[in-house]
Amino acid sequence: MKKIILVFLISMVPVVELRGALPYALGPWMGQPLPLLQAYLICIIG
Repeated sequence: MKKIILVFLISMVPVVELRGALPYALGPWMGQPLPLLQAYLICIIG
């Protein structure tokens, strides 16, 4: 749940938006990356 909230908050930042939040959600630095569809939907909602 913490990862989802973090991706959501990153996608809300006007400078970063989807271009920064989606790679963060899928990257190896999150441990277990979020599934692509779930990460995409969270970024769009944010």
